[in-house]
Amino acid sequence: IFPFVWIYFLAFVESARYSSYMLNSSAADLLHTWLDENDRSVAWLAKKIDVTPKTISAWMGRGKIKVEDALSIEKITGIPVHAWGEQSE
Repeated sequence: IFPFVWIYFLAFVESARYSSYMLNSSAADLLHTWLDENDRSVAWLAKKIDVTPKTISAWMGRGKIKVEDALSIEKITGIPVHAWGEQSE
């Protein structure tokens, strides 16, 4: 049970890190910031969640994303699904 608690704690801390920034930022802004801060590319994230870089760029441009894809992004970046707002499909 300890590893599960630790993972939950780390996810909570990472999520809290973005909470104040999220008040005035879109999910696309958050994702762009996360990629920059972690020296990662759109191509890297696309490979991790098994989509094309073009798909991620479209999400960042339109803000529309499937819930399951937003969950995949949350697992990697800590950016919560709800950051995508009501635009999630």
